[in-house]
Amino acid sequence: MHFQKTIQALAAILICTSGARLQAAESTSATNSASTNTFTTNSTLTILSPITVIAQDVNNGVVEGTDFRNPGGFGPIDSKAATRTFTPNMENPVSVQVVSQEVMKSEQNIYLDDAIQNVAGVTPTLNMMGLGDSYAIRGVDMLNMAFEDGLKVDNSATMMQRSIQNMESVEVVKGPSSVLYGQMLPGGLVNMDTKKPLNSNYFAVDQQLGSFAFYRTSVDASGPLNEDKTLLYRFNIDQQNNWSYRDFIHNQRFFMFPTFQWKPNDKTQATLEFTYAQTHQVADNGIPFQTNGIPVSVSRSANYAMPWANTLNNEDFNVKLSATHKFNDDWMLHGAVREDFQNASLPNWNTYSTQVGFNGTPGDLGLWAGNYPWIKQWTQEFLADLTGKFKTWFVKHTVVLGGDFYHQNYSFGSQYGSGVDLVNNIYTPNYNQPVPTSTLTTYPTASQSVNDAAFFAQDQLELPGHIFGLAGFRYDALAYANDNPMGGGGSPSYYNAVTPRFGILWRPVEPVSIYGSYTANFGPSSAAITTSGAPLPPQSAQQWEIGLKGETPNKKLSSTLSFYQLTQENLPQLSPTGDYTYIAVGQARSTGMEYQLTGEVLPGWKIIGSYSYINAVITQGSSVGNGGLGSQVGQRLTGIPYNSGSIWSIYEIQHGPLKRLQFGAGAIYRSQELTYAANSTYSGYLQEEIPGFATLNLMASYPFNVGKSKWTVQVNVNNVLNTYYYSGIAPNQALPAAPVNFMASLKAEF
Repeated sequence: MHFQKTIQALAAILICTSGARLQAAESTSATNSASTNTFTTNSTLTILSPITVIAQDVNNGVVEGTDFRNPGGFGPIDSKAATRTFTPNMENPVSVQVVSQEVMKSEQNIYLDDAIQNVAGVTPTLNMMGLGDSYAIRGVDMLNMAFEDGLKVDNSATMMQRSIQNMESVEVVKGPSSVLYGQMLPGGLVNMDTKKPLNSNYFAVDQQLGSFAFYRTSVDASGPLNEDKTLLYRFNIDQQNNWSYRDFIHNQRFFMFPTFQWKPNDKTQATLEFTYAQTHQVADNGIPFQTNGIPVSVSRSANYAMPWANTLNNEDFNVKLSATHKFNDDWMLHGAVREDFQNASLPNWNTYSTQVGFNGTPGDLGLWAGNYPWIKQWTQEFLADLTGKFKTWFVKHTVVLGGDFYHQNYSFGSQYGSGVDLVNNIYTPNYNQPVPTSTLTTYPTASQSVNDAAFFAQDQLELPGHIFGLAGFRYDALAYANDNPMGGGGSPSYYNAVTPRFGILWRPVEPVSIYGSYTANFGPSSAAITTSGAPLPPQSAQQWEIGLKGETPNKKLSSTLSFYQLTQENLPQLSPTGDYTYIAVGQARSTGMEYQLTGEVLPGWKIIGSYSYINAVITQGSSVGNGGLGSQVGQRLTGIPYNSGSIWSIYEIQHGPLKRLQFGAGAIYRSQELTYAANSTYSGYLQEEIPGFATLNLMASYPFNVGKSKWTVQVNVNNVLNTYYYSGIAPNQALPAAPVNFMASLKAEF
C-alpha cells in the first residue's frame, strides 16, 4: 500500500497536476470532444470512444495515414512511428512525441524544423546554410533526413525544405530507429503523417501575410468522387514568396499534393499520392566570425556573399502508392512503393572559408567559391510488412514481419577553386566581384549510390502484471558506391549488419509507466563526403534509456521524463575547413535528460512544453578527413547546447461574448552553442561560439461564421522583445535570427 501511494505521488509530480481534479474539471465542459461518445477521424472511420480507438488501432497496426485523433488537441496522441503499430504511449517503452496539426496551426509554422522545436531534445542546426530542414536530435545532426508515412524522404543532397501544408501531424521518436526503418542517423526519427482524403466535401483557403514581404496562399480540398464514396480525393497547394531581414535573401516556393484513395470495402484500401515541388531559395552564410571566435558585431542583415550567389533551384516529383488489406481482426498486410526524382542547381556558391582578419588586414573575409550546375537524385523504396496478433499461454503478442528495399542514386557536376577565391572586406564590401573562373577547376560527373535490402521482425508482448515488452532485430545487406573525381572513387563497398532493439515497460498503477530500453543503429550517410571526396565509413550507434511516463485519467495530459546515453561511431560532422564537406568523428557520446509535457490542462487551456539537457562530446578523434588539425577529443558537437527548452500555451475563452477567442504565448530558450573551425592564423582548431538566448512569442485568433462557412483570423508576433540572437552555428558562420516580426492569416473553410 505504501509503495502504491509512493508511485501515485510520483505521477502527480510528473504530470504537474492532479489527474482527478482535471477529470472533474473536464466533466463540466459539455462541448469538449472527450465528453462526447463519437468523433470522426481524418480517414472517415467513426470510433465509439477514446478507449475503443486505442484498442482498434493496435489491432489494425496501420502504418500509413491519420486513423486516429487526440482528445486533447495538443496531446496526448498515441504514436505508430515507434513500432509500426498503433501503440498507446503508456504501453510503449520508447520516448516519442507527436506535434499535432493544432499546435502547428496555432504557431503558424511554415517549415518542419519550426514545428519540431516543440519537442525535447530537438535543436536547429546550420548544416545547410539556412536551407533544408536542419535539426539535430539528442546531439546528432540529422542531415535533413525525415520520413513520410514510414518511408524515407532524404533531401540531404538537394537541400529542399519540405512544406507542412500536407502534414496532419509529425511524430518524433527519440534515439536509434534503424531496426524498423533502415540506414539512418541515430538521433531519432521524424515521421510526417500526410493528410488523407475525407468522405465528405471540404474546401479551405488560407491567406498569410507577414513581415519582410512574406506572402503565402494555401488550399486544401477533399471529398468523394462517386456516390458510394469508395473513391476519394484530397488536393493541397502551397505557394509562398518572401524576402528576408537578411540582405540578398529571397525565396519562392510552390507545392502541389494530389491524393486519391480507393476503399472498395472495410478490409481493403489503396492510396495514391503525388508531390510536385518547385523552389528557388537562397542559402544564407549568416555573420562571419573574428579570429577570437566571436561573431563580428554588425547588423543582423549583413551578408557578405555576392548578391548573385547561393540561389538553389530545385524541382521534385514524388509518387507514392500504399495499400492495406485486413484478413480478419488480427492480421493485416501492408505494402508501399515510392519513387522520387529531384533536380537542383547551385550555379554560384559562396561560403565563408576564413575568419575576418585572416590575412592580418582588419575586415578581410575569405569566400570559398564553387559551381554546381546540376544536381540529380533518384530514390526508389519498396516496403511490405505483415502485422498480426495472437496469444501464447498467458502472453499476448503483436508481431510485425517485413522487408524493404531502398535505392538512391545521387550525381552532380561541379567546379571548385583552390584556396581563397574571393576576398571581401566587411567594412568596405565590394558586391561586384565576379567568380574567378581562372582558379576554378571543372571536374567530371561525381556520383554516389546506395542499395539496401533488409528484413526486420518485431514482437510486442503484453504480460501479466501490466508488463509490456518489445524485442526486434533487422538484417541489412548494403552496397555503397562512390565515384568522385576529387578522390575516393572505386568499386562498391559491401556491408552486412544485424541490429537489435529491446525494451520493457511496467505500469504499476494506471497513471504511471516505468520503462527501459536498449537500441542499436546502423547506417552510412550516402550524401556525406570528406574534403578528399571519399565516402565516410559505416556509422553505428548504441543507446541505453530509462524513463517515466505519466498520463491523467482522461488521457488529455501526458508527460515523459527520460535519461539516456547514446554512443556513436563514425558520426558525420561538418568539416572545420568550412567547405561544407564532412569528417567522420571516431566516437561521440551524448548523455542527457529530457522532459516533455503536452495536452489540455483545463477546458480551453492547452500546453506543449519541453526541456532537455544534452552533453554531447567527442570521445575519440576523427578517423578520416580532419585535415591534420589535431585532436578533437573533448570537443562539444557543433551547435548542440547543454540546455534548451520551449513552451507554447493557448487558451480559448469558453463562455461570454468573447467565446472562442484564443490567445497564446510561448518562449524558446537555448544556452551557448559551439563549433570548431580551422584557425586561419595558426594551425589547429579555433573554438567559435554564440551566446544563449530566450525569446517570447504571442498569438491571438478568432473564428466566426459567415453563412455556412467558417472563417478564422489569426495574428502571431514572434520575438516580441526584439532580442538579437543567433539561431544556428557552423564553422565560420553564425546565423542571426529575425527581429520582431508578425504573421497574419485569414482562413475560410466551406
